[in-house]
Amino acid sequence: MSSADTESLRWLQSARQRLADALHQLENLGVEKGNGQLQQNAEALLKKLQGFHFNLVLLGEFKRGKSTLVNALIGAPVLPTATIPLTSVTTIVRYGKEARLFVSLANGNTLELGIEEIEQYVTERRNPGNKLQVNAVEVEYPAELLQDGVRIVDTPGTGSVYLHNTETTFKFLPEADAAIFLFVADQPASRNELDFLHEARKFAKRLFLVQNKTDYLDEPGRAESLLFLQMTLENELGEPCVVYPLSGRQALEAKQSGDGAKLESSGFSALQHDLIQFLTTERAVTFIKSVASRIHGLALQSEQLTQLEQQVAAAPLTKLEESLLKFQHAAAEIITQQSDADHIVRGEVSRLIKSLEDDLKPVVADNVVALVQSVVQTFEQHKRESNDQLIETLRSSLKEHIEQIFNNWRRTEDEKVRASFDKITGRFVDRGNQLIREIKTLTRELFELEVTAHFDVEPLTDKSRHYYAVDNPFTLLIQTMPLLLPDPIAKSIIRSRFQEFAESELSRNAGRLRADYQERIEDSGRRFLSSFHAQIAASLLQIETILKGAIERRRQGVLDHVRAAEQLEAQLSTIRHVLALALDEQEGAAIFPV
Repeated sequence: MSSADTESLRWLQSARQRLADALHQLENLGVEKGNGQLQQNAEALLKKLQGFHFNLVLLGEFKRGKSTLVNALIGAPVLPTATIPLTSVTTIVRYGKEARLFVSLANGNTLELGIEEIEQYVTERRNPGNKLQVNAVEVEYPAELLQDGVRIVDTPGTGSVYLHNTETTFKFLPEADAAIFLFVADQPASRNELDFLHEARKFAKRLFLVQNKTDYLDEPGRAESLLFLQMTLENELGEPCVVYPLSGRQALEAKQSGDGAKLESSGFSALQHDLIQFLTTERAVTFIKSVASRIHGLALQSEQLTQLEQQVAAAPLTKLEESLLKFQHAAAEIITQQSDADHIVRGEVSRLIKSLEDDLKPVVADNVVALVQSVVQTFEQHKRESNDQLIETLRSSLKEHIEQIFNNWRRTEDEKVRASFDKITGRFVDRGNQLIREIKTLTRELFELEVTAHFDVEPLTDKSRHYYAVDNPFTLLIQTMPLLLPDPIAKSIIRSRFQEFAESELSRNAGRLRADYQERIEDSGRRFLSSFHAQIAASLLQIETILKGAIERRRQGVLDHVRAAEQLEAQLSTIRHVLALALDEQEGAAIFPV
C-alpha cells in the first residue's frame, strides 16, 4: 500500500473517530437533559457512522477468478478456489479482529463456525444446488482494506450449467455500491458477458474492469489480448475505459510471501491503489461532510433549546404556566393543520402511478411491430446456427432490443416522475417550513428566543431492483418436441414462436418496469410522510418538555438557580465544542485532496 493510500485511510479513520466522539457527547447530553429525541438522533447517526457499510461486489462469468481475487484483496486464501464452477452462495467478507464464519440458513438460524468449514456451505461441490438452504455466508477477517466498513462480496459466476448461480448473482446486484467486473486474458469477452456488464452498470456507482489471468499468456499475447478487450469494451459502452490487467493468483502468492516485486509484476498494485483512493475519497469525503452537517444541525438545535432552558429557569411560575397553555394551544392548531397530509400525499402518489401507466402503454403499442421485425432480421442473420444456439441468439437479441426501447423511454420518464414527485412533496415541504416558522414565532413571542428547526426530506429514491429479463420459449418438454422435427421445419417453428413471443415479453417487461417505479414512488411517499410528521412533532415536543420540566421543578421547590445556571453553561460549552468540531470536519472534507 502506498504512502498516499495510507494517508487517505488515516484521514478517514481520524475523521470518523472525531465525529463519533462528538456524537457520544450529544448522546450523553440527551441522557443528562432527559431529551430522548436528541439521544435517539445521536444514536442513529452514530450507528450510521460506525456502520459505513459499502458493498464492493465481484462480478463476472464462472471461472473468471473472482474468489482468487477476493483472496488477493484481503491477502489470504480465505475463500475456496478450484478448476470447476465453484461458488454457489453469495459470500460477504467484512472486518473482524479474528477469522470467523457466519452461515445464515433459510430457517432463521445462524451458525458461527471456524473459517476452515466455509467450503461445506459455499461450494457447488459440497453444497450442490444450495441443498443446505443457505441464505448468506459472512466471513470476518482482519484485513486492512475492510477496516472502514468495506464489505467485499463474492458472487456465484453467471453462465455456467448451474442456473441457480446466475439467479443468485442477479438478485444481489441492487446491493452493489461498487463492483469489480472480471474478464480473462485467454478468452475474448462473450456477448453474455457484455450483456451482464450492462446490467451491472445500472446498479454499481463505480465499476472497475479487470482482465484476470494474464499469467496464462506470454508478453505479446497479453498485449494483444488487452488491446482487443479495451476496444471491445469501449465500442460496447461508448466511452473510454480503464482496464486493469493482472494475475490474481500471482498477487495472492506475492502478498502471502511478502514479495513486493512479484506483487508489482502481477499488475495488482494499480487496481489496489485506485480502489483505495476511490473508497477513501469519492465515497468517504461525501460521507464525512454529510454526517458532520447533520451533527451540526443537531448541535445547533440543542444550543437553542438549552438557551430556552436558561430563559425559562429564571421566569416566575405563573408566567411559565401561562406560556405552557399558550404553547399547547398553538401546538394543537399546528398539528391539526398538518393532519390532512397523509390523505393528500397518497392521492397524489396514486395519480402519479396512474400517469406512469398511461405513459407506458404507447411505448408497448408503438414498438411491437419494430420488435417483431428485429426478431425476423436476427433469425435471417443466424438461421444457419444450431437450434439451441439460434434460440439463445434470438432470446439475447430480443432482450437487448427490449432494453433499448425502455431505456430510451426511461431517460425522459425518470425526469418527469422525479419532477412530479418533487412537486408533490414540495407543497408539503413548504407547509412544513411554514409550521416551523410558526413555532419560531411562538417561541420568540413567549421567550424572546428563536428556535431553529429544519424540515428536511429525502427525494425520490434511486434504489431500483429492476432488471430486464426474457425467457426461453422452449423450456418445457412439450415446447421442445417440435425441435426434433427436420431442421427447416424446426427453424420455421423457432421463428414463429419468437415472433409471437416478442409482444408478450415486451408487455411483461413493461409490467416489471411499472412495478419497480411504483415500489420506488410508494416507498418514497411513505418515507416523506413519516419524516413530515416526525419532524414537526419532535420540534413541538422538545419545547413542551422544557416548559413542563421547568414548571415541575418550580412547583417542587427543588430548583437550585446557581447550580442550574452552572449546569446549563457547562452543557452549552459542550454543545459549542461539538458545533466547532462539526464545522471543522465539513471544511476539512471539502479541501481533502482527491
